[in-house]
Amino acid sequence: MVEKVFFLFILAQPLLDLATSASLYTGAHSLTFGMAIRFAAMAAGVIYIWGCPYPKKRALIMYGLILSAVIGLNITASISYKHPVNWSEEGKFIFKSCYWLVMMFTYIVVFSQLDGKTDWAKQTQQYITIAMAMIGVSILLADVTGTSLASYQYEKIGRKGWFFAGNELGAIMAIGLPVTLLVAIHPPARRPSLFYWLPAWFLIYSLLGLGTKVGYGAVLFALLAAIAAIPLEAQFQPVPSRHNWRRNWIFTISMLAAVIIYTPFSPAAQNINIHWKLLEQKEKATDHSAKKRLQENEIREEQMQHLILSGRHEYLSQQKAEFREAPLMQKWFGMGYGGNYEKTPKMIEMDFHDLFFSFGVIGFLVYIAPLLYVIASIGWKIRKNWRAAFNAEYMLIASSIILGLGIAFVAGHVLTAPAVSLYVAVLLAYLFVRSGSLVAG
Repeated sequence: MVEKVFFLFILAQPLLDLATSASLYTGAHSLTFGMAIRFAAMAAGVIYIWGCPYPKKRALIMYGLILSAVIGLNITASISYKHPVNWSEEGKFIFKSCYWLVMMFTYIVVFSQLDGKTDWAKQTQQYITIAMAMIGVSILLADVTGTSLASYQYEKIGRKGWFFAGNELGAIMAIGLPVTLLVAIHPPARRPSLFYWLPAWFLIYSLLGLGTKVGYGAVLFALLAAIAAIPLEAQFQPVPSRHNWRRNWIFTISMLAAVIIYTPFSPAAQNINIHWKLLEQKEKATDHSAKKRLQENEIREEQMQHLILSGRHEYLSQQKAEFREAPLMQKWFGMGYGGNYEKTPKMIEMDFHDLFFSFGVIGFLVYIAPLLYVIASIGWKIRKNWRAAFNAEYMLIASSIILGLGIAFVAGHVLTAPAVSLYVAVLLAYLFVRSGSLVAG
């Protein structure tokens, strides 16, 4: 069955990421194995949608044609007004940016075809959890064998196992953590439940060791979401859903307490201190009055922006300036990858901002329309039967989506990174189709 292949594709993600890492570290920077497979999966998704008897297929095809036209105008704008243009990077950026859209549509159709026939929701949860366990175990093995790669090249500390991109790895694990907690809370029948807490522990260990603010924040957010979801489910759902809820709740609170106790010793906390000292040194070198302000513990807005955004606000200001000076066609349909650069393209690394400047006002509205529609549709369905949505499944899957989109807004490397965006696409499709049962119920 074709649908089974798309489930196996979820399971293959860590292997593709490791293959990509090996390819990049051996010097193959043009087309990696992982990118080739993901491009093939994207093409397979388009063919699957085209040939599948999905009721809203015509709307999906119509949107695809509109998006293709907008991308064509984006390319035309680059040809007309942008010099120089790195067409290889432009092409890869368009592919990466559109990947999650195609895969979200694909999994909406897949889940819709299976709805009412198989327990596709449990299967999706388990496949994502297995993928997360593979990532966590590989990082643990890298640490044990002393072969783990550093997350940062310079002063900051942290490790990312055998993976290439630390930011993308952190986003993947952040999105996956609430799902692993969900499987731990509601394990498959006739299986020891304690075993299913291991993937969550592996991910927490890996996220804390990564050394990023995103990784640490994701751990806190996911654990707090689980702590809120468990008692709410016990209050609003039938008796079978309340089985062992106190044990799960106490266990999750204990995990959070352990994380809080460990926080002062974590790489993320140490990296914040390192970052702060670097800012102090930079300010002392450029401002004679800095010493007095530091003695008075005065925290300036610019310092906080540096600390939270790691300097991304500087690139944002640069892109805004380029956008103001861009011709009208580029304002409507975008400046393409990296903006109107003179020598080297540089992304802001805040996905929604990068996508806006790359696709322009009209292009961005067309691009983001499916995401807004899916979120609005989920919200409308939940509003119809909100009591049924107070359970661990809906709350933790929603937490994964919130984490993914939140990271995309603040730190990037989500919607423009196929290795990460697939998980967002799958979970958006999951909640879109699954929430239909709330209205039916």
